[in-house]
Amino acid sequence: MTGVRYKLSQLNHDIEQRMAASGYQDNDSWLECCVDRAIVAVILLITAPVSIILAVLIKLQDGGPIFYKGLRYGLGKKEFNMYKFRTLVPDAESKIGARLLKPGMGFETPIGSFLRDTRLDELPQLINVFKGDMALIGPRPERPVVYEKMCRDIPGYDLRFKVKPGVIGYSQLFTPHSASKRMRAKIDNFYIKRSPNVNNNIIFVIYSMIFLGLSAIKKTALVVYKKVAIYYSVYRFTDLRQFTRVKYLLSYQARLLLSFNRPDSKEGRFGYNEQSVDPRVTTFIFDINDKFVSVITDYPLPELNSGRSAVAKLIVHAQARMLDRRKKRFIAFCRITSIKESVSRTGYHNTYRYLLGYEPTSAYQQYKIDKYILNKSIL
Repeated sequence: MTGVRYKLSQLNHDIEQRMAASGYQDNDSWLECCVDRAIVAVILLITAPVSIILAVLIKLQDGGPIFYKGLRYGLGKKEFNMYKFRTLVPDAESKIGARLLKPGMGFETPIGSFLRDTRLDELPQLINVFKGDMALIGPRPERPVVYEKMCRDIPGYDLRFKVKPGVIGYSQLFTPHSASKRMRAKIDNFYIKRSPNVNNNIIFVIYSMIFLGLSAIKKTALVVYKKVAIYYSVYRFTDLRQFTRVKYLLSYQARLLLSFNRPDSKEGRFGYNEQSVDPRVTTFIFDINDKFVSVITDYPLPELNSGRSAVAKLIVHAQARMLDRRKKRFIAFCRITSIKESVSRTGYHNTYRYLLGYEPTSAYQQYKIDKYILNKSIL
């Protein structure tokens, strides 16, 4: 087993090295166009049955249009219409405006979240590759209204307009949806400046398609289990939660270290002045989503009020990548916004279960929570 794990880790390392040597194409060469269209033709042929099924499901869910057509900036900041499978309710873009879509906003259709998480909604963009508006690999195209409000003043952001936008992007695969535009621009610019290599780009496409396919299969199996098997054979209920939970099942791989301040404390390093911090409490994470974390502890937690607040240190031991079987430790910091006791058990050994509301202390902490703890990033 150790030998297998070593081979998987070595394979992942070799693929990363090949990807690091590749880059976005900065020209419109005939070789690039021929390679892109040949790969796209194969992908369209393979995914045709899936596309037909998705089209039928989208149409049946609310009777709205199957495809979404939205204005995007392309090469040289030229505007073009990009196609996707529709994941939002009709006219959602006009209501969202220049904001970025966040969980819980209520605009996603019943299968919209699934399509966005698996990136299957991007399949119709292969049509844009045939039309010449997009390349197979490149930075993701930007909405003009979002660019004007959020991206225009980011240093180096306009470098992406020197190449065609892509169906598959490095920042798209390696960061969750919540990653900031500044962070994504840095990742994309790194590859834009590299010398392009067609062979390495083909390897990257194959690598990406494998992981996208594995992600789609895994999420499909999870949906079937939750919506069909559990409903009809065990609990007979429908899970109405807006946010997907990540279960850690009380193992030592996920802990939450709580620090409560005293009423007279002032903020300092890691939230509060060390001299005025109550003894820290270690809890074990049962499950977690975008807004709440369920924990179990041996000690009762104090209530939050106007004179007491809390910060938390999330510590999770998990895999960094799908092919990497080694466990790594990830740490993120957040503020505790609410504490609600859900279950308490007394007897030989007292245990207390709480539902804690939380919010990351910064955009970078949000990125770490989404990527490494909630597993929202594909790679």
